[in-house]
Amino acid sequence: MIINYFVGYSKMNIVIDTNTFVLNHFNHKGETKRIVDDCIEKRLRAIYSAQIEQEVICTLNRYRPSVEFMDYVKIFFQHATKIEDNLDLKICKDATDDKFISCALLGKAEYIITEDKLLRKLNGYEGIKIKRAVEFYQENFLPSMNHN
Repeated sequence: MIINYFVGYSKMNIVIDTNTFVLNHFNHKGETKRIVDDCIEKRLRAIYSAQIEQEVICTLNRYRPSVEFMDYVKIFFQHATKIEDNLDLKICKDATDDKFISCALLGKAEYIITEDKLLRKLNGYEGIKIKRAVEFYQENFLPSMNHN
C-alpha cells in the first residue's frame, strides 16, 4: 500500500537557502536532496527570486559541479515560482540573508529551509518558520530519511 504523505502539503510554499543546494551537491541523499526533489515533483511549491537564483548558481560554480547536477538545479528553478519584486529589508545579521526573508514574505511562504545558523537564530519572522530540511519533515509529520 502506498501512502501519500503529502496530502494537504502540496500547496505549501517554501523558500530554499543556497546552502541546501551546496549540501545536496556534496551529499546526494537525505533531506536536503529530498526537499529539492519534492519541489521538482510539485509536492511542495518552491518560491525564489532572481537574487536567490544568481547566488545559488554562482556559489555552486565555485565547487565545479557536474553538468548533470547543474541540470538538476536548472530543473528545480524551472519548476519553482519566481517572485519578481524584492523588499529592501535589514533584518538579518548577515545582510545577504535578507533576500530569503523578502522572497518568503512576497511569495507567502510558510517556511524558509536553511542550514544557516544565523538565519535560523531568527526563530521565524512574521509567521514564516525558518527550519532545517530534516526539521521541516519532522514538524509536518512526514517520514524522515535519517541521512542528515
